[in-house]
Amino acid sequence: MAMKVSAARLSSQSLEQARQRLRARFLKKWPGAAQGVPAAQVATSAALSPAVEQVCPLQAARERLQSRYLAKWPAADAVEVKALKVETPMERSTPHLEEARQRIRMRAMARFGVIGAETKAEPQSRAPSPASIMPFLPSGGNSQLSRQIPMPYIPRMSSPAMLRAASTTSSTMPLSGLPVPSFARPRTVSLIGAPIADGQPLGGVDLAPNALRQAGLQRIVERLNLSFEDAGNVGIGTYELTDQSGAGVKNSSIIGQKVGELHARAKAAAAAGNFVLTVGGDHSIASGSITGVHATHPDLSVIWVDAHADCNTPESSESKNYHGMPLAHVLGWFQTKLPGFDWCDQHLSDFGPLPESRVALVGIRDLDAKERQIVKNSGLHVFTMSDIDCFGIGQVMEMALACVDHAGNRPLHLSFDVDGCDPAVAPGTGTRAQGGLSYREAHYICERLAETKRLVSMDLVEVNPALDGEPRPRLHGDDEDITGTPTVSLGIELVASALGKAIL
Repeated sequence: MAMKVSAARLSSQSLEQARQRLRARFLKKWPGAAQGVPAAQVATSAALSPAVEQVCPLQAARERLQSRYLAKWPAADAVEVKALKVETPMERSTPHLEEARQRIRMRAMARFGVIGAETKAEPQSRAPSPASIMPFLPSGGNSQLSRQIPMPYIPRMSSPAMLRAASTTSSTMPLSGLPVPSFARPRTVSLIGAPIADGQPLGGVDLAPNALRQAGLQRIVERLNLSFEDAGNVGIGTYELTDQSGAGVKNSSIIGQKVGELHARAKAAAAAGNFVLTVGGDHSIASGSITGVHATHPDLSVIWVDAHADCNTPESSESKNYHGMPLAHVLGWFQTKLPGFDWCDQHLSDFGPLPESRVALVGIRDLDAKERQIVKNSGLHVFTMSDIDCFGIGQVMEMALACVDHAGNRPLHLSFDVDGCDPAVAPGTGTRAQGGLSYREAHYICERLAETKRLVSMDLVEVNPALDGEPRPRLHGDDEDITGTPTVSLGIELVASALGKAIL
């Protein structure tokens, strides 16, 4: 017996030493996490019950993740989340496991209606209004941090019938639990081709709009029971070529005129109530598409998926290529006006810049030195590939949505640069960077935004058919209506996911 007790104490001491080493390493990397965060007190006495011994490591891990989260995104500390505590014997014994079970069960019931033996048909109920759904957070700990972290809302409903009704109306929750507003979802997709390649030095990116058309984009959209309206291409006319490099930005005048044409066309499509799908072209086009949609939806929030932040200004940019600046432009960070961008100056004057707090960058991994400091000093919500490694793409998307739209009622714009994907997934793009999004991570981003039923517009940019590989051999489950090269095909698939295509 003495030998067994000694072994148990030795094991506990080893675990405690490991925890202390991890904590020291963690605080060395994120010293801000130590401010206001009580040190995790993990009991190691042999007198602890087996249930408590199981919970302590989970609680310590959870507090470490929460402190890391608040250290990187302190704005989340200001989000008020009212928690309704419903404690059960199971929850008291294993709080974190029970919290996960409740989230999974609620999600499954919202999708499938009845779980396990609950097969008896119930009378249909009128779907509850958002105000009648009381959100609550099943919390495993009593720490202050657990009440501050914006976690997905889980509506408390009285029966599977209510859950079934809630899961089929546009005024209640998607699978994650965030409420969905009751505005009409666009039923017509307006395609705007933007074969604009002047914002970067490589040719071929201007071939993408027509390549996606030929590869079956319209067929895929119409199969989703959506109307398809091809608004044609912009940037193919004759333009005045004066003062080409205003403020040092290459091709400023010609880019401004072309993107200004896109701005007008996107504004008209959004005003008509259509889903605005803009296919580039390089990422320069985003300043036109975002401002065009912003004019119709002043409360617009933006999810920016990219390997790069595109937050350079004319002063900070090393290359002076505009495709690395469009987000900074719509955020109002430019100190000088660019020739050709009078329309953008007018929009910023009429509607104001896009607020930094309503922009989330996802998948970032390649920043210029000055740009890195600009982004760190800004109010943007930045989720790097390291964050995706740590939290997983599911939790990153929940955090991103909570940051830019914690009330769950703003229209959303997705600006998707295919170089956000790993080169193995999207070889046909000009500024490739290792260690990007996987095929499924890229699709999940689009699927999750479609699930909100608030996505009103999307950019697909930097697809370069001239740099793409040969069409790969078809795999089981590949869509026969998509016939393009690998990155062109991926682009069409991502658009389909953003428009609501799902596995089930």
